[in-house]
Amino acid sequence: MGWPELRLQLEIAATTPDLMRGLQVSWIFGGVAMLVFGILLLRQYLRAWRGESFPPETSIVVGGAYLGCGLWAILAVERNPFYVVFLIPGAMPLLASRKW
Repeated sequence: MGWPELRLQLEIAATTPDLMRGLQVSWIFGGVAMLVFGILLLRQYLRAWRGESFPPETSIVVGGAYLGCGLWAILAVERNPFYVVFLIPGAMPLLASRKW
């Protein structure tokens, strides 16, 4: 579900303009944050692929944030299998940051 679909549902629910703008800003910020996380991790993995050393903190922070958010969504919000989508991209950078 993207912002246009969410916006339509909010309009149907007669959401106030202030609330809709606040949700739109948060939605867009979340999308930009995911893009930045992806760029940072891609840069880190390219360095690893070239055999260069890299600090694992970026992978640990990004992976931990995704895992934490996914677990919170599953346990506290609702038991919906959709939220597993946050666990997989969270586990991958954490596993990749380990020194094998």
